[in-house]
Amino acid sequence: MKLEEKIIALRKSKNWSQEELAYQLDVSRQAVSKWESGESTPSIDKIVMMSSIFSVSTDYLLKDNENNEILSNEISAKTMNKDEVKVYLSTNNKDSFNIALATLLCIVSPIILLVLLALNKYDETIIKESYVYAIGLVVLFVVIMSAVLIYVYTGLRMSRYSFLETENILIKEDVKNEIRTLKENYRAKFTKGIILGVALLIISPIPLILAGVLSAPSYLLIGLVPVLLILIAVSVFTFINVSMKNYAFDKLLQEGDYTITKKERSKTNEAFSTIYWLLITATYLLTSFLTNRWDLTWLIFLIGGLVYAAIETFIETRKKK
Repeated sequence: MKLEEKIIALRKSKNWSQEELAYQLDVSRQAVSKWESGESTPSIDKIVMMSSIFSVSTDYLLKDNENNEILSNEISAKTMNKDEVKVYLSTNNKDSFNIALATLLCIVSPIILLVLLALNKYDETIIKESYVYAIGLVVLFVVIMSAVLIYVYTGLRMSRYSFLETENILIKEDVKNEIRTLKENYRAKFTKGIILGVALLIISPIPLILAGVLSAPSYLLIGLVPVLLILIAVSVFTFINVSMKNYAFDKLLQEGDYTITKKERSKTNEAFSTIYWLLITATYLLTSFLTNRWDLTWLIFLIGGLVYAAIETFIETRKKK
């Protein structure tokens, strides 16, 4: 099977016209026509591009053989033009914020309950214990339900771009260069976001640690837990927001966990943060109610935040390999 025959077979396997293949390779239709007729031969850089587009090796393209089979496990391809890329990046910016906000709401959901509990511990005449749990749990439920609705709404919007995580993405080289420029320009903001997130996690327990060392009363310890939650929530918000925006460039450029060869086994999913922080919040509340040690159970959030940061760092390290 000669090169020209392979080009024809591969093109037809995608149901593309010569014009569509020419668009992907940034050449004229006449050039593709000459390749397929054997009048001319593609340059090496076009061979490499076809290798990527069709998910076959350059050896397969260049070596004559009698094997007429195209790789059966090739990844389906999706074409994106410049306008579609712009719409995706704009949509992803909004979705990144929404997912980060929903996760923040999950983390801060117990704050009203904790503040009311601290007031009750300070002076029971300010608010009765029955009111503490009635008001606090209702607010907690409403906040978590709001977060879930945001997750669902955003997830439905994001689903139309799920192909970016599974299919081969075909984007013209000039558009890819613009994406690389955008990613490079975003690098400084991404780095600052990660540093800020780590810094907030590190300082988040300091007020509680100082209060514990100074043997502060239980109501003050409980009252300082919301400060811890807010710092952790802002930290996680920052991690998710900047990471999702950075992932968007990787998806378009098919880098990191989104290379053609990794897409079929890549399990990166922003829903992880949803499940993780809901479990942390549920564990914190259940442990606190069962033990009534609100002065100690805040450590669950601290440990959870540190573990989350470690996981994010591990993922980022993997993506660079």
